[in-house]
Amino acid sequence: MPLCNVHYPTNKNIASYSDMITDCGEGGADICSSSPGWTGHMAFIDPVEEFTQGKEIITGLDDSYFDQKAKVLKLHPLTVAQNSLHGVFGQSGYIADVPPCAATIGPYDVKNARERIEVHALLTNNTFSSWQRMTSRLVLHGPVTPLVPSSMLQLMKTQVYVSEELAAPFECWEQVGY
Repeated sequence: MPLCNVHYPTNKNIASYSDMITDCGEGGADICSSSPGWTGHMAFIDPVEEFTQGKEIITGLDDSYFDQKAKVLKLHPLTVAQNSLHGVFGQSGYIADVPPCAATIGPYDVKNARERIEVHALLTNNTFSSWQRMTSRLVLHGPVTPLVPSSMLQLMKTQVYVSEELAAPFECWEQVGY
């Protein structure tokens, strides 16, 4: 890919980053590719006040939700915990190493993308264990709500790939524990 096609958010451009995507992409990004986080986040569109706008929304998304563009926000505590399990942070739950804030696209950018692809296949260090098993069900079958941001994809044409491990039924493993 030519370097002139690479655009990323910075402190200087975050306020206009969504406009950059719209302008460069002639109306929106070609593809919005994502995988839900533990909170059901998409990118870092977390269920935090910066995106829920302080509303006590239980279900449904109004137009004002989709008008929100890229921004820097304070991450949800579960997102910080999830990120502490990634290799770059030592896969050890050391949350003090995880930045508490992130730059993210907004629901506006997701809505305007020409294609949306979401992958539900994250396993913990290649084991059967995955917090994403429950999140996947909430995203795909739960109510559409800013409290599970990736649930917005239920309202749009989206390709979703779910691994066999994540689609496996929940079972009680009484003999297996910590």
